[in-house]
Amino acid sequence: MLFRSNEGELEKIGVAGLLHDVGYLRLPQNVVIAQWQGGSDSSLLQKHVVMAETLLTRHGQFSSDIIRMVKNHHVYLDGSGYPEDSGGQPPSESAQLLGMVDYFDELLTIGGSAGALPAAFAIRRMYQEAKKGKFSVPYMDAMIRILGVFPVGTVVQLSTGEQAIVVKQNTDIGVKPQVEIFQSPDGKILEAPQRWDLAEDANSGHDVSITRVLDPTEYSIDLQECFQS
Repeated sequence: MLFRSNEGELEKIGVAGLLHDVGYLRLPQNVVIAQWQGGSDSSLLQKHVVMAETLLTRHGQFSSDIIRMVKNHHVYLDGSGYPEDSGGQPPSESAQLLGMVDYFDELLTIGGSAGALPAAFAIRRMYQEAKKGKFSVPYMDAMIRILGVFPVGTVVQLSTGEQAIVVKQNTDIGVKPQVEIFQSPDGKILEAPQRWDLAEDANSGHDVSITRVLDPTEYSIDLQECFQS
């Protein structure tokens, strides 16, 4: 059963989302900065959740639900994650949602040993991990429906040879988003991006698909121009 919430619960999740990393304020800043360079002491960084719990408890104005979410947003369904004193209990539904969003953000900004991941690769990795028990599969399916298999901003190559950027999702056909083509099959950059709705074309019998996710850093793309139309 998918998470259902009232307005008050959503507000708590929002507050927890804003405060989830406040514990970093109590860590040496050189250690926190090194995190973005892949050279941090992970055991020290993990203490930020307990430090956050202490800070919020001392403040006295945050509910126990918010504090619990902040403390447990790195605890996963398969028992992995931290802190170790989570009691072996699975995270609450709210903490699961917060943890999934935070993990997705980490993959986009820090990644692993190879660096930050494109959004489509991050979604794929999280889905694979959900199938192994780290995340709720229904929650992961819902996340994919919202963000798409190829999230907005993903640079892709089409089966026709063009290169494009995803600008809008088609919720009924997640693998067929709307794209802005910026490069022709022969490698020429178009003077003006061309909008292409892959789902509409599929329904009309012209089946164009995304064949590859590309590294966005290799292209100089005017995102403002792509999203104006």
